[in-house]
Amino acid sequence: MRDLIKDRLFQLLPSLDSKQSNGILAVSSQFELDGSFAKGEILWSPGEDVQNLYFNTSGALAEFKVFQGSKICHKIIPPYSLFWSDASFLLNEKTDTSIEVLSGSQLYKIPGDSIRKITETFGLNFKLANCLISNNIAIYNERIGELNLLDPLGRLKKAMEKNPSIVFQLPRTELAKYLKASRSTLFRTLSSAHRG
Repeated sequence: MRDLIKDRLFQLLPSLDSKQSNGILAVSSQFELDGSFAKGEILWSPGEDVQNLYFNTSGALAEFKVFQGSKICHKIIPPYSLFWSDASFLLNEKTDTSIEVLSGSQLYKIPGDSIRKITETFGLNFKLANCLISNNIAIYNERIGELNLLDPLGRLKKAMEKNPSIVFQLPRTELAKYLKASRSTLFRTLSSAHRG
């Protein structure tokens, strides 16, 4: 599993000198199994201190945020993804989101303190944090564009391009919420996608 984590980190940080590359190897070697999580389990809730970097090896998770009294799914975390609490891991504040397991997942993690020590030792400084932030910004910008410019069928096709098994990993209710569609619209969209 550490090889998959290493590969994902190198995808985020493609141009490194040899010392920094050794830092990525050190980071990936420090990931430990956090456990297996069943559908419906909550990994964290708002107001917690979660200064870990996680790697999802299987299943799907969703990150939720409460906005104007409504719980909104703003990110799906597919298999082989790194994820973290922006507020806690990056800003050293309490979490402002929650993470819910949508389908059975096995997670690995590394504490933020370990990453900070390794990045200082190997000259990565803020390079890893900047790449993690840039990755999140790209995901959020793409999500905003999809929600504003695409109809439900277009959003479903985009979601399936990124993660072909998303239709099987997510309960229909959660998939509909993520796509900003009613369940009946999702059903029609899925039927249309299968036909065409």
